[in-house]
Amino acid sequence: GMMASLVMGMLPTVPVRSLEFLAAVPAMNGNAPVWGQTIFAAMTTDVVVMNFLYVTAFMMALRNVPFFPRMLVVVWGIDICAQLGIAQWVGNAEGLPPKVGYAVAALLDGNMTKVMISMVVWLPYLILSERVNLTYRSRIAR
Repeated sequence: GMMASLVMGMLPTVPVRSLEFLAAVPAMNGNAPVWGQTIFAAMTTDVVVMNFLYVTAFMMALRNVPFFPRMLVVVWGIDICAQLGIAQWVGNAEGLPPKVGYAVAALLDGNMTKVMISMVVWLPYLILSERVNLTYRSRIAR
């Protein structure tokens, strides 16, 4: 049902985010401008850390770990903070061309939108569902 939809919906996040990274961020070497190295470092860190956190939350859900709902909320919060932090970091990069800045902003905005939609759709379910209550909190139904 709903719980399976949530858990199975989390898994495509990892390859989608990875493919977006590969499509949007060109490879940079040590001769790249500072702004290019900044974008590459920020986006690489983001994709690695967030993929790890989403896979961890997915595994917690599969194993019925009681902290899964809280972990997912924490992951969403970290994701939002990461997007804001990257925007700040990249925005302050020396010599950032405006067109590149707009492209990075669009990518970060897309990431934030996906997280916000997930939160709007799934947070009420995680808080109010008796199924989540029984599965992850081991509480009896009311």
